[in-house]
Amino acid sequence: MIMSNKQESLSDYYTMAKEIAKVEKEFNIEHWVYITIDRNGDKEGEYINLYHYDLPRHIAEKYDWVIRWRTAMLQCKYPRYSVCCRHSPYRKVMGANIGMQKDLYTFIAAKAQLTKQQRDVDSYIQHEKKSNMFFNEDTDEQLIKAKEKLVRKREAVIQAEARLIEKVKQVKQSQYYTLK
Repeated sequence: MIMSNKQESLSDYYTMAKEIAKVEKEFNIEHWVYITIDRNGDKEGEYINLYHYDLPRHIAEKYDWVIRWRTAMLQCKYPRYSVCCRHSPYRKVMGANIGMQKDLYTFIAAKAQLTKQQRDVDSYIQHEKKSNMFFNEDTDEQLIKAKEKLVRKREAVIQAEARLIEKVKQVKQSQYYTLK
């Protein structure tokens, strides 16, 4: 039960997605989309930016018809060229994109993995206590290995959180000096 297979089940994927959503909500992480509408240029590999949007994802999904309409209108305006629409999703923290996507993803993933591992350990202990009257938490090999793994995951979360906090401090400090 604790030791996961190489091929995880679909329920593990959904559990991980729920944990990631929970962490994002906890840290006020918003999903945004940068949408660009481009057309091919006269030279090969050249793109000319015709229009762009920077929107929260839920607004972009709600008003997708506006983006499709504008793309169609620009295609009619430039019939000789291929007009395309590109969506680039990203995450913002507390309403400001502070350029720390990698640190943010690392922290979110580490926190979700820690929660999943903790649930697996708790579930295993509960199951063994019910079904095995000789179960001892101190001597069970699987449980000892799982708890060691849990400690490593906790350390990973602490390190990721420290990197994230340091990055936020750097950004706030640089924004403070640029505002003066």
